[in-house]
Amino acid sequence: MTVDPSTLSNEKVLFLLNKSTGMAPYSHEFVMGGIDTQVLSGFVSAMGNFMGEVTGDEFSRWKTHYGSDHVFIVEGGEWVVGVLAVSRETNEVRSKLRRVVNEFEEDFAFLRNADAIEGNMFDEFDHYVRRIFLGDRLSKRSIIMKRPDAEVDSEIYSLPSTAFRVAKMMHHIGDGITLGKLARQLKLDLKEAKDLVSRAFWRHAIYILYVPADDDILVMSERSSSILLSKENPLNISPRTIRIVASLDGRTPLSSFLSEVPLEYVDQVLSEIADFINMGYIQRISLERKLVLIEECVLREVLNVSADILGSEIVSKYLQKASKEGIELHPWIARIDVSSELEVESKFDVTMTPADFDEMDEAISFVINRLTEQVGTLLEEGQADSIFRFARKNCRKRWKRYFTDVTI
Repeated sequence: MTVDPSTLSNEKVLFLLNKSTGMAPYSHEFVMGGIDTQVLSGFVSAMGNFMGEVTGDEFSRWKTHYGSDHVFIVEGGEWVVGVLAVSRETNEVRSKLRRVVNEFEEDFAFLRNADAIEGNMFDEFDHYVRRIFLGDRLSKRSIIMKRPDAEVDSEIYSLPSTAFRVAKMMHHIGDGITLGKLARQLKLDLKEAKDLVSRAFWRHAIYILYVPADDDILVMSERSSSILLSKENPLNISPRTIRIVASLDGRTPLSSFLSEVPLEYVDQVLSEIADFINMGYIQRISLERKLVLIEECVLREVLNVSADILGSEIVSKYLQKASKEGIELHPWIARIDVSSELEVESKFDVTMTPADFDEMDEAISFVINRLTEQVGTLLEEGQADSIFRFARKNCRKRWKRYFTDVTI
């Protein structure tokens, strides 16, 4: 299998920059040679000087283009700025970068004013970054491929046993193998196989084609529709895949769309979608968006259970009152749609950032809490709180399988 490595990872290089010192204490290269590191280092240094001169939230999230092939995504924390070079900006990678920046600031606050850094203090943090970027992408369908020039160097792995297991794994890959089949051949459970594969990828021993799982919830990336749905079809997408890509709504699991595809064409559709995921045209929805979907579920449950007791008309009146009371403090309430059947669906668009989804999450939470207080005046003592707790528990249970790398 001949592979163009530039298409197998949307992410190229990650830097974390200390705003105060201009130092970049942590970095990781996803694709070796994927971008000129001297140019990127110069950009990071220049940005460090820039960050030293400006303050304010307006500078904490932005992006800039580097040539025609790369975008630098920037996420700023209190004293750390994360810079991620990618082929295409997606909410998924911005969300991951944001989490990495927040974790670094929490773990290494003592480095805020450090002039020099020595030793291997970032080893555990590096494992965290690896898990954030790979944990929810690996599925039993993922295709593992050798790098043609790869050698297993024991010195780059934290333990000799890891290097040995990677070397053993390499003998089973051949021209390409699914993660599920690899796990069976190595007699590992899927979790162990994912960890081993992610470690090998992180040290540039293999390539990974991220074939999505049934439970993945996908959506097109910003400005990707003009390419994926172009009548010129520059990517030569099959009609069946076009129908699925056009239907991706960021709410529905992939399995629902695949169920409409004849079995003999499923592999072809999955292969095409995997290519678009690796190139950044299609993305898994971000953690922040998933949390909004859970809050929608909770509001829906609270509304329906309350309506069964008090009637839809009364509950709808209190819902309108709660929304009116919160609209000034939480403007995103205006984007919460509730139908006459008490179905809840927030209005999303491709321009929304992870921070916007946080705001939407807070807006829905406000409505839930205020509605619970108001209907509680008409119910027996403690009944409204019981309805809310039941709704929260039920929705978390329902959504648990869609959260592969965090606990909800």
